[in-house]
Amino acid sequence: MLVRDGDTVSGAVDLPRDNAPSGLVLSPGGSRLYVANRGPNSISVFAIDGRNWPRDIALIDGVLYICNQRSGDVMWFRPGDDGIPTLAGALLVPAPARVL
Repeated sequence: MLVRDGDTVSGAVDLPRDNAPSGLVLSPGGSRLYVANRGPNSISVFAIDGRNWPRDIALIDGVLYICNQRSGDVMWFRPGDDGIPTLAGALLVPAPARVL
């Protein structure tokens, strides 16, 4: 799991390979997403701030691209050998909606 705070991406966490998300629930105020995980018998909690508003994601030639509609940028990541993506760059794009 990665956490983006402004231009900083952090919080890589190793999850067991037998992790199988089984359910999603949004908190009443819409600020948290809860995910039940089979395997490690855990619950993941994601903060939803609404700033970035990821609209689309694509894996092209080994690079992961994410367009963030509200923050007006496209970010790209290079997945490492362990599968954890590392931020490789970003470009300001007004209200991007698709990665082509």
